[in-house]
Amino acid sequence: LVGADDEFDAALRRAGVVRLGNVGQMYAAASALFSHFRPRGNRLAIVTNGGGPGVMAADHAADIGIPLAKLDPATVNKLNDSLPATWSKTNPLDIVGDADPARYATALAACLEDDQVDGVLAILTPQAMTDPTQAARTVIEMAHKSDKPLVTCWMGQDQVSEARLLFKGAGIPSFRTPEPAVELFSHISAYYRNQQLLMQTPASIADHALPRLESAKLVIETALLEGRKTLNEMESKALLAAFHIP
Repeated sequence: LVGADDEFDAALRRAGVVRLGNVGQMYAAASALFSHFRPRGNRLAIVTNGGGPGVMAADHAADIGIPLAKLDPATVNKLNDSLPATWSKTNPLDIVGDADPARYATALAACLEDDQVDGVLAILTPQAMTDPTQAARTVIEMAHKSDKPLVTCWMGQDQVSEARLLFKGAGIPSFRTPEPAVELFSHISAYYRNQQLLMQTPASIADHALPRLESAKLVIETALLEGRKTLNEMESKALLAAFHIP
């Protein structure tokens, strides 16, 4: 009977439900929600050793309504002291192509400690000086020190296969491309938001006018006497009016 999908979507949100688009998203979201993460807001920080994938992630975040976190000035100062002068100075955090595991640890620690950041996406592209496996171990160590959502995207195939197995064993969501990783973070943040909605209760109606029950009964009984199980428009409005519903 509902002709527009937005009503159904709103009802699901109000009931605390996260709505997904496909089976792949369902498996990813289920695994993330049963991890050690504590879902919170939707401000995402992106840490990457490749500028292009970082921009792709940021663009997709904008497309689906996920804001990039604005790093606290203290966080930026801390990163300026620890990262090469050529790092991006903003979010996405491009920590430069020769980033080693220690540089990932520095950037992730700063983001996870920043109150302006609700979750982090770590991206790695295999490059000449990259150690994907050791970088993955570093990310896992950092993830276990925080309850903020941390999602990974180790791009490539053979060079990152061991890292993906490590992420799987540690219960950290891992993807081959940035876009589904961003989508998973959006589902995690939607879960938090919808659970907050679920905990809200309507205001008390104790001070409202009492319903006109006799008027409501008269509308329904008239329809039943005529052998009808559906009210017409005028009757429907009269029934709502009896309960002071505009």
